[in-house]
Amino acid sequence: MSGPGWLDQERPGDGSVLLRDWPAGGVVRLGCRRCGRAGQYRLATLIERFGPAAGLPAVRLALSANCPKHDVGYASDPCGAYYPDLAPKG
Repeated sequence: MSGPGWLDQERPGDGSVLLRDWPAGGVVRLGCRRCGRAGQYRLATLIERFGPAAGLPAVRLALSANCPKHDVGYASDPCGAYYPDLAPKG
């Protein structure tokens, strides 16, 4: 089963953490180490938009798609989007 606009749905054990398994509560925060952009999204809304088995890397790429450095050609200065709640502390 899939919804309109859903990302590819992965199987558990394929190597990615799935959106339905988000470990940091009901809010998904996204930040950028390069430009300082930041945003937050309700987990339920992201599941509706991308599907419950969307991998977190694919969701991050979709959410940061409007970054000017997201496109190919910025290999030496890429987009720095990341999940602050999943980043190593320290």
